[in-house]
Amino acid sequence: MSALTHLFARLARGRRKPVSAAEADAMLREAEEAAARGDSDAARGICATILARFPRHAASQHLLGVIHGRDGDLVRARAHIAQAVALAPDWPDAHLGHGNIQQLLGDAPRAEASYRRALELDPGAAPAHYNLAVLLERAGRTEEALQSLRRAHELDPGRAEVTWDLVRRLLDAGELVAARSAAERTLARSTGSAAAHKASGLVHLIRHEPQLALERFEGAAALAPDDAEAWLHAGIAAQELARLDDALAAYERALQIRPDYPQALWRRSLVRLLKGEFERGWPDYEVRLVSDGSPRRRFLQPRWQGEPLAGRTLLVHAEQGLGDEIMFASCLPELIAEARHCVIDCHPKLAAIFQRSFPAASVHGGVQSEDISWLGAYPAPDYQIPAGSVPLIRRNQAGEFPRHAGYLRADPLKVAAWKARLGSLGRGLKVGISWRGGTPLSRAQLRSLTLEQLLPVLRLAGVRFIDLQYTDTAGERAALEERSGVTIAHWPEALADYDETAALVGALDLTLSVCTAVVHLAGALGKEAWVMTPFSPEWRYGQAGERMIWYPSVTLVRQPRYGEWAPVIAVIERRLAQRAAGGAGA
Repeated sequence: MSALTHLFARLARGRRKPVSAAEADAMLREAEEAAARGDSDAARGICATILARFPRHAASQHLLGVIHGRDGDLVRARAHIAQAVALAPDWPDAHLGHGNIQQLLGDAPRAEASYRRALELDPGAAPAHYNLAVLLERAGRTEEALQSLRRAHELDPGRAEVTWDLVRRLLDAGELVAARSAAERTLARSTGSAAAHKASGLVHLIRHEPQLALERFEGAAALAPDDAEAWLHAGIAAQELARLDDALAAYERALQIRPDYPQALWRRSLVRLLKGEFERGWPDYEVRLVSDGSPRRRFLQPRWQGEPLAGRTLLVHAEQGLGDEIMFASCLPELIAEARHCVIDCHPKLAAIFQRSFPAASVHGGVQSEDISWLGAYPAPDYQIPAGSVPLIRRNQAGEFPRHAGYLRADPLKVAAWKARLGSLGRGLKVGISWRGGTPLSRAQLRSLTLEQLLPVLRLAGVRFIDLQYTDTAGERAALEERSGVTIAHWPEALADYDETAALVGALDLTLSVCTAVVHLAGALGKEAWVMTPFSPEWRYGQAGERMIWYPSVTLVRQPRYGEWAPVIAVIERRLAQRAAGGAGA
């Protein structure tokens, strides 16, 4: 439902101002019935007849405004509803309608004033609280918007579309308990509402209860088969359960309803890439470039489409996070070899490593939001391409991924210095460890472990562990040592500078990590890494097997079931004990 239709659907359900003429009331009901069945011409004709006999009939002016607004004629709608406000200044619904018109016309200050006047007249008007929340959210006033949504829900907990918006905002704010309560309250009152099922499903999804979430989203889709959003979320839940074919089918259904649905295109790309269907996955992956969270980088050069690079200069520019920058850099050696010259744009943390690793190229270290005037200091490119789009041209089949021994180079002097420092820890394997990955928006809870969970590994004889975690771990490490006597070496200077991090990883015998950027660093350096991989991993890790197609030196140890880390830790413990007993690194 469009924003315009949605606003006027709510408006049409408002309370009608009583009038004294019974005949006018009867005619108005006929007009409302005509409007409800989509006969706008008949409804307008009846209203015109009423106004010819009762020129001050505010409700007819109001209904005419609703009809014109629903039909897209906002200017005429505003004129009629303004008349309703003038004729009945104490009628809350007239001010509510006026606010809706002003919001749709982009006049936020007048819209807000109208909503607040409606609420002065009727503080218990849930639609006015809700529409005000929509306005405030669009203006970036998220705290005020959330307050208005809460109030709208309190006043009308059975209105599922309000709850759907409220639940999403509460989840964004981290208020999981409040979101769950709101969803359950509405579902109990509106069991036949698709939006109520969606709200409940979203809570289950965020709580990492994918089976319950899937049941709710499937219920929503059954109630509203043309609700693309319900199908999208059903696909996400199925994907969490590693039911990839079901997820694809749900995304396809969403795209049948909304062919240009960016979230469905994005999700479909991730499933296809996870399945190794690269040729089919990369085209949808391009939708990331038009997402709201993607920086808009307006390079003037034409986009490289795979034309011959001999005699040409190519700009490959950064996007997404550090891990992706490192991973997509695996395509750079062949581009550098083919082109007259390459200009590589990367994060400042990676600049020193990239300069050392790709000496034939020009490397610029900068943030993606900066002005592109820096490009004037480098050879003028003939073409440009985002780093994540190179695989669309060069990595369409599994056989096109090179079996490399590492394409990044750590500073050899720094590696030697870190080897000496590691030696000071005593005999035994030197293993770097990272146990937390992601953010709340990137499934951190599913990708992360606690040191307590890892104790069977951390207690192994003949192994010295070194902290590679890019967050403050002092409290965790101190608690671990106090409870178990296990110590993890921590050198802040190694983590503050990514070039030092690369050297430390290059000096280690092994890196043990959850799915996080250090996996990419180790793999790109050609260093051995073991990755504790969730049941439904990010697309980069593939859906099955122990190997990561991007990095031959990386071994994956996968959860056998959703959320179960104990079997993974048992495998790591056994393998690492065998490695330590073999004397490697001693």
